[in-house]
Amino acid sequence: MKLTKYVHACMVLEENGKRLVIDPGGFTPDFGGTDNIAAIVVTHVHQDHYNADHLDAIFAANPEATLYTTQEVIDQYRKGNSVIAQDGQTATVGPFTLAFTGDLHALVHQSIPRIHNIAVSVNDVFFYPGDSYTIPAATPTILAVPLDAPWMRISESMDYVTRVKPQQAFGTHDALLSDAGHSVYGGALQQAAQGAGVKYTALKPNDSIEL
Repeated sequence: MKLTKYVHACMVLEENGKRLVIDPGGFTPDFGGTDNIAAIVVTHVHQDHYNADHLDAIFAANPEATLYTTQEVIDQYRKGNSVIAQDGQTATVGPFTLAFTGDLHALVHQSIPRIHNIAVSVNDVFFYPGDSYTIPAATPTILAVPLDAPWMRISESMDYVTRVKPQQAFGTHDALLSDAGHSVYGGALQQAAQGAGVKYTALKPNDSIEL
């Protein structure tokens, strides 16, 4: 299975000629085209993860694709084949087996209501928590870890990697970081990963790795 990171929080997994697109949000101008997309996962309704124009383009090219997401996204995007993804739910679409866990977005501030957020495991290999520090049910081979957001501190991401302890980790949710910020935040996460015996890979947009 091939994983490609795109700008900010978008990732695409490819297996047997089919693609799974995760969080093609408004900060992500491109996610490798719309060909052969079997499914889309949108972890929550925030604009950096959810973009209606991107979903329109995907469904226009792949009318049989399925969107797995939260109730808030479906309330706004009333098109396509959409399924509410809930904690404990599993689904198989094409070559991808999805397992969903978690419920709420991480707290930004007490004055801001929390929305729903769903984390996803793919083929028991890859785990992405969206905007949360949801712990996966089983240890993944590779973990996508938030690098920067209004709701987090880098120390929390460092602790998250140490707690989950996958074989490999990489940073995501990083569009707001400068080059200097990537160096500092990515360096801190790499240090924590290496201290836990986890291989850390710094991926730039359009970088790919084989899982």
